[in-house]
Amino acid sequence: MIIMKKIINILLFVTLGLFIVSCEKDTGVDIPAPKLKVIESNVLFDQEGGSGFIKVEAEENISATTEQDWININISNKTVNVTVGPNNNIGGRSGIVTIKSGSEKIEMSVIQLSSLFYLENEEDYSLLFPLKGSTLEIPYVGNLPLSFSSQDTWVKAISANDGIIKITVDPYTAKRTSKVFASVTFEDGHKKEITINITQDLDYADLLGEWEMTYNPSSTSTVVNKKDIVFNEANVNNQYDVTGLGLNSTLRVIYNTTNKNLEIYPSQDMGPYPADTSRKLSILVWTADGYISWGAANYYKGVKNSNTSDLSFTFTDSGTYAGKVIVGLYGIHTSVIPVASGTYSALSSLHHCNISIVKK
Repeated sequence: MIIMKKIINILLFVTLGLFIVSCEKDTGVDIPAPKLKVIESNVLFDQEGGSGFIKVEAEENISATTEQDWININISNKTVNVTVGPNNNIGGRSGIVTIKSGSEKIEMSVIQLSSLFYLENEEDYSLLFPLKGSTLEIPYVGNLPLSFSSQDTWVKAISANDGIIKITVDPYTAKRTSKVFASVTFEDGHKKEITINITQDLDYADLLGEWEMTYNPSSTSTVVNKKDIVFNEANVNNQYDVTGLGLNSTLRVIYNTTNKNLEIYPSQDMGPYPADTSRKLSILVWTADGYISWGAANYYKGVKNSNTSDLSFTFTDSGTYAGKVIVGLYGIHTSVIPVASGTYSALSSLHHCNISIVKK
């Protein structure tokens, strides 16, 4: 869309000009070829302005004039040097440079595009901030100072000098929305305003860091164990590498951005089993009636608690294991990763159920 706007802008003004005026009529009489000719020119400028030129061929000395005060010209031999400053108006502009040599003259059109202000996606621009608050940057194009207003005091916006808008949102405990209005006033009095939609909600970044995990070591145990774990950023979008479980490798946890749940999928290869390095330790899901599953569709689901005073998740059945209720994680060490589901065996090395985690 932005590229199309630029093309249209250029075409509108190109149709105005770069022309040579010829007033002679066809009388049937041979007219001598003109001695004053344009051989090269560069007089189409963007909104920032700059320097251009008109090179001519002429047998006599040349002169050049213009009635536009925004066009500056000087002559060097057979070249007319053209300089224009920034165009801070919402519309483009054009002017004529008249070049004379002897009795001949040429009129050249100098074109400058309008001043611009736009974001990379101005038709539907929105930003998502984590609950912990942060500063996000928006690149923009424009050569005039910007002014800002926000719908709420918890949103702040600052225009940088390098074409970047920085928007900062304060920390909060629940979802909320707002708007930022960025505007520019052109020298001709026209004003353009862009609305940036702000949403603050639970996001991937909120879950990074230290947690306290509580769990029962088995379905029949009344003992509650506690362990400090850490959610580290993974190299895969919306996933975490969880350390601190006492395993040889990290546990991969997925953050579901749609429903804000956590998901732990089975068949995760945790590396060699400590007691027998020839075997692999695999994470599975475990059900209330003593079945395990390493099918990729049967995952353990962590649901965010409704309490907004803290950030916590309780793991529960995902409803993905037909006829079964998933209640925890299970570990099995074998020479290969299992490929089917069934009853658990005595090879268990990890057996946790009723898991919950709280952000520290």
